[in-house]
Amino acid sequence: MSWVKSSDIMDVLKNKLGIDDTWFVLGNVWDKESGIEGLKISGYRKGVIYIETTSSPANSELAIHKKEIIKKVNQYFGEERIKNIKSEIT
Repeated sequence: MSWVKSSDIMDVLKNKLGIDDTWFVLGNVWDKESGIEGLKISGYRKGVIYIETTSSPANSELAIHKKEIIKKVNQYFGEERIKNIKSEIT
């Protein structure tokens, strides 16, 4: 029996689940750069971050600061990878 590298397994899983490096960077920088409590990333797809919140005020604050947050997060990528943020009150 031969061994498989864990990095090879992770690559297969990321491809199957549609997760790229963007997802991991978002997980690390979201709280710091959004600065808004009560927001949780629920997904990312094709340049759009999907957010869930239970707070109407947090949702309103996100709407006010959305462009600024997108700009800050994109600085981590060195390109305009994030195009929009969509939120839902749950």
